[in-house]
Amino acid sequence: QAQLAVAYSQAFQLSGDEFYSDVAKGILQYVARSLSHRSGGFYSAEDADSPPERGLRPKEGAYYVWTVKEVQQLLPEPVLGATEPLTSGQLLMKHYGLTEAGNISPSQA
Repeated sequence: QAQLAVAYSQAFQLSGDEFYSDVAKGILQYVARSLSHRSGGFYSAEDADSPPERGLRPKEGAYYVWTVKEVQQLLPEPVLGATEPLTSGQLLMKHYGLTEAGNISPSQA
């Protein structure tokens, strides 16, 4: 996060584009909110264990899971120049091997 914050800050200084400033601020806010220890210092990462749904037992990486429906809803745009009718969501799912069953075997979870 520190290297990214510096890179985006420098990009803002060179370009004057507020986008880079906003990204740098967002990174630093995330670090202050989620990676700071109350006694001082910082954590290097977050634990990926989180409940997949309300009330269920925490599971590795559940917070970062997207359903096929969510991907399709978020990326409905058609892919221009595709050899077959394809949305951005379908392209992403095809590229990463996403299916209703997921793309990670239970032994890896």
